[in-house]
Formats: sequence, C-alpha cells, structure tokens
Amino acid sequence: MSIEYYATDKSNNQTPKKILAVYKDTTPPTITYRVENGYIDSDGTIVLGVDGKIIFTIEDDRALGKFFYRIDQGNWQEIPLQGKKQDVILNV
Repeated sequence: MSIEYYATDKSNNQTPKKILAVYKDTTPPTITYRVENGYIDSDGTIVLGVDGKIIFTIEDDRALGKFFYRIDQGNWQEIPLQGKKQDVILNV
C-alpha cells in the first residue's frame, strides 16, 4: 500500500506531497537445520558425535528478529539475529 501526505499552514502554504511505501510483513521466517559430526536416525532422532553440532539456518525476506530454543524443557534461550539470513550453531 502507499500513503500520500502533505500539510498546510493557516496561510494555506503547502508542503510538497510525499509518498510512503508501506508493507505489512505477515510471513514468518523459515528455519532449516543440518547436522555436523552426527546423523539423523530413521525415526528422526538426531545422534551426535562427541564434537557434533546442529546448525540452524533462519531466513526471512525482510529482516530477522530472534531465535529461541530450549533443551529438555529447560529455560528458553534467546539469540538476537541480524540481516535476512543467519546460522545458529548449537553444540549440545
């Protein structure tokens, strides 16, 4: 959508008209993951080696915000994100 705007004063002097382009971001980011030094078992369980890690890739076509995760029903952890695409590496 676009918003066109201007203002006048009491003497009827008018500012130049301007247009704002406005977009509503209603699409959530996408998250994919891959495993390094481990594998995904046939039942979907991730099996990691001693130095294994899970790498999450978070993408959004506008701008990222935050990534949240928790382990074994523990407290939620928050990681600030920047840009449109970012990897988050978990060494668990």
